[in-house]
Amino acid sequence: MQTCHHFFREKAVEAYMKRQEKDILPRFLFPYITILTCLLFALLFLIGFLAWQGKVPLFLTGPGVVLINTSTHTSRSKEKAIVLFLPAKYAPLLHPGEEVELRVIPTGQQFTDSIKYVEAGVIRPAEAQQRYMLNGYADQIVPQASIVVILLPNATNASHLEMGEPISAQVRVGEQSIFSFCLGLHEVMKER
Repeated sequence: MQTCHHFFREKAVEAYMKRQEKDILPRFLFPYITILTCLLFALLFLIGFLAWQGKVPLFLTGPGVVLINTSTHTSRSKEKAIVLFLPAKYAPLLHPGEEVELRVIPTGQQFTDSIKYVEAGVIRPAEAQQRYMLNGYADQIVPQASIVVILLPNATNASHLEMGEPISAQVRVGEQSIFSFCLGLHEVMKER
């Protein structure tokens, strides 16, 4: 008589069957990846918030020239004055007392002064050439309809200035959020 010999024991087979029947849930979220993802989203939110709240100064750049002060605005005559020709559309943003960063074009010297007077009305290149005696280079200095801004440099700043020297000026006219500045920069780059 032959006896049937089972290769596996019954208890081992039962344990194996139980393990096979056990429900295994898949792991979609691993703890480290979840934490890193949350930190990344928090960082992106913080950067976005700072870009929305942060401000960038806006500057208006314009040409000017050093002349003798013949203005009726002041009793000081025969002193040097800096006359700036800034775009007329920015006239409401220009006020006496605002600081202006100036650079003398031939020498590269830089200094800061403040606006003394903002003349009313718009001036054209031909009219500027007549009024301020700009000999032949009025089209370079006054390329468009402009507003005239007069600065009276102090003795320290005026000592190195020569009559007729061209000046480049930057006037701070406000500020803009970083987010809208970047969007505006994107639009400018698209136009090119």
